[in-house]
Amino acid sequence: MLKANLTLRPLARTNLMIGYARVSTAEQSLDMQIKALQDYGVEETRIWSEKRSAAAKRVKLERCLAMLRAGDTLVVWKLDRLARSMIDLLRIIEDLNKREVSFVSLTEQIETVTPGGKLLLHVLAGLAQFERDLIKQRTKAGMDAKMATGWRPGPKRKLSADLERAVVTWKSEGKTAKQIIDKVYRDYQIKISARLVYNTIKRSNK
Repeated sequence: MLKANLTLRPLARTNLMIGYARVSTAEQSLDMQIKALQDYGVEETRIWSEKRSAAAKRVKLERCLAMLRAGDTLVVWKLDRLARSMIDLLRIIEDLNKREVSFVSLTEQIETVTPGGKLLLHVLAGLAQFERDLIKQRTKAGMDAKMATGWRPGPKRKLSADLERAVVTWKSEGKTAKQIIDKVYRDYQIKISARLVYNTIKRSNK
């Protein structure tokens, strides 16, 4: 009797709808978001959920994004459940687009596969760039204001000007960094590192 030479092949992975839901505190309920995702058609077993603030590390979101494949669709109840800022949102959506993963936000009625959704991406990109520019402007304004008071960027000096000059002198006399560290601690009760000693010497040579 001839035996058929059958090779079993794994079933091809079909396109999936994956949901993500999040609340900020343990006291809040995920029920409303999960129900909305299920009503849209996302199976309960394919909904990732977590109780974490947007500022905290969102482990479940990272796992959810990592498992998405080309042809899949990520569904959220609302945009702020997914991202902590406009820049963060655009970064995630751009990454999904590159991987050919669709995105749906139920509350805002956004679907990236539609012409309107694609147009919205361009608008989001402009808003994200606007947010980046504002952050740069605020940062520069803050730096300028601090520098006007005499502050200078860089690590804060731990030694007084007199002690820095003493360190430079001791080094020129041939003392090692460890000898200088021990002397500063013994005479001034200040703990310093070898790196601080070398940076002090470096500054003096400028």
